[in-house]
Order: sequence, then structure tokens, then C-alpha cells
Amino acid sequence: QAITRSEWLWSGKLLLSQRRYDEAIKTLQEALIRVPEHPSLQWALGEALYGARRYAEALPHVRAGLVPDDATQLALLAQCEQVLGHYPEAEAHLLRILEVRGETRQDDLMALATVQSELEPARARQTLLRALTLNPYNSAVRYQLIDLELRLGAYERAIELATEGVTRNPADVSCCVSRAEAYFRRGR
Repeated sequence: QAITRSEWLWSGKLLLSQRRYDEAIKTLQEALIRVPEHPSLQWALGEALYGARRYAEALPHVRAGLVPDDATQLALLAQCEQVLGHYPEAEAHLLRILEVRGETRQDDLMALATVQSELEPARARQTLLRALTLNPYNSAVRYQLIDLELRLGAYERAIELATEGVTRNPADVSCCVSRAEAYFRRGR
């Protein structure tokens, strides 16, 4: 029966890798009927449902098959939770990724700040400032922080961040536009 489990899993994984989500879902659901406790099958089905954008259906399978110290799996779980509006859970899983990796990566901090901006914008600001200190030339982090400052009405801070971005890279049109928007919103 172990060989059969592997065959079901690999068949489903192959379809998943080919982005044939509906076929993968069908294959993995049939396999789970035979072996419902198999965590790898649960995870693969959750992945396929996520790929098919069936997030509410994916979440219980992703949770059932989760390997708690796998950063890639934690990231998918957090994305699924975020899409469904489960921000506190998504934040907890994104923080766990930072622990698991043992290092701070800008993309992890940006994902965390996106979730935090829905919960507590001040925490998101601190997270983005931390990401910006890792690499002050990272435009994506800077744009996300400027956008947050604009949404919070912190126009002076947005102007300062955009000006710093233009100083670091004079060809950064987005920082020029963001600075102009902040001046406009501020009323100057």
C-alpha cells in the first residue's frame, strides 16, 4: 500500500507541476478517500486547491499536511490565510518563517508588512523600515513604505522617503511621482 500511496502522490504532484489543477485535485481527492491520514496527500491537495484559487477549500488541507518548520509551506499557508482575511494567523505564520530561516530577508518582511498593514499600520511601518535598512536601494520596499505613509496621512514622511529614493536613484520615476502625490495631498 505504501507504493500505491507514492504513486497517487507523484501522479498528483506531476499534474500540479504542470498546473493542471483540476486534474490534480481529482487525483488527490481520490487518493485521500483511500488514505485520509496521509499528510503529503493532504498538502498536495491543498496546494492544488490553492493553485485553482479555491482558498477556503485549500486551507484545511494545507493545515493538515503542514510541516511546521518548512518555510515554503508556511508561506503558502500564510498566503492562503491572507487571501481569506485571516490576518492574525497569517502574521503569526510569517513571523514563524523568520524564526525558521534564522535570517531576515526583505521579501519576508514585505509580506509580513502587507499583512500587518491590515492589522496595525504602525507595526507595518516598523517592519518596512527594518526591511529598508537591509537594503536602502530596494525600490519595492521603499514604494510599499511610501504608500503606507500616504494612507496614514504622514505626508512629510512620505516626501522624505521619496526624496531619499530619488537621491539614491535619480531615474526612479515612481519616487518622483510619489513625492509629487505627497506634496499634493499635503496641500502644497
